Amino acid sequence: MMWLGDEESGDTSVINPSLLTTTAIVTGLVVTLGLGVMPSPLLDLAQSTATFLR
Repeated sequence: MMWLGDEESGDTSVINPSLLTTTAIVTGLVVTLGLGVMPSPLLDLAQSTATFLR
């Protein structure tokens, strides 16, 4: 983490993300890429749902 105060010690550490954090990032990446490459299934679903709700 970055702090604006003086450095207390000279030790630097790297924090590895937890499994939950990694899962959330990978899920978001897959959904974003999937919708970016093939948006038509989602758009078709939205169109049919909008017609159904009228």
